[in-house]
Amino acid sequence: MIKLEKSLPFLDFERAECVRINCINELYSLEALFWIQDGDRLYIAMLDGNMTIFNNSGNLEELSEFLKVLAPSSVFSDADTLNFLFGEDFNETNVYSIKPSAKEKQKGDEFSSGIIYKLFKEAGLTLPDYPHFAVDFCKRINRGRANCFYIKDCAAAFSVNSGEYAVINGIASNKKGMGSRCLTGILSKNCGKTVFAVCEDSLKPFYEKNGFCFKYKSGYWVKK
Repeated sequence: MIKLEKSLPFLDFERAECVRINCINELYSLEALFWIQDGDRLYIAMLDGNMTIFNNSGNLEELSEFLKVLAPSSVFSDADTLNFLFGEDFNETNVYSIKPSAKEKQKGDEFSSGIIYKLFKEAGLTLPDYPHFAVDFCKRINRGRANCFYIKDCAAAFSVNSGEYAVINGIASNKKGMGSRCLTGILSKNCGKTVFAVCEDSLKPFYEKNGFCFKYKSGYWVKK
């Protein structure tokens, strides 16, 4: 049975879905909705219609019926779960990970939410409207639940974190070679953590070149 919960326990699993759910639980516990299936078989978080599912050997038939009632606007989970729920009607991505060794943190240039938004938008990243982005960006940075590395006028990288884990949410560069430099910078801010990158096939060589190892297939479904 899938039961509504006021909050979720910390999910100490090496999964990108768990980092996302932990961040929502820590920062948006009053605004988000949370569910658990049969103790620990599924963990679900939904914020502003966007749902993240961590499947821990859950009952997917029940989950499928549950989603018909909830009607989320998007779902992020592992590829096997999404394939069961939506067939081939989802965008498949890859989860890579790395654990940066302890090094001196690199110092980037000063930034603002507006600067990062403009750079990400010009790079074609999918973003919410700026006011929503700005509030979320500043809340995560100010609460120590995110890091940003910026190189003036040309590149930026942004990651969110919870516990000993982090997920890179975006990298953008308009100058050759600066993407890798920004990646190195954001990793230096997450030393000692397991850092995940969720990417499409076209970016697999970029992460592999920079020392990341493939972990599993993930994906996201968007309501049409």
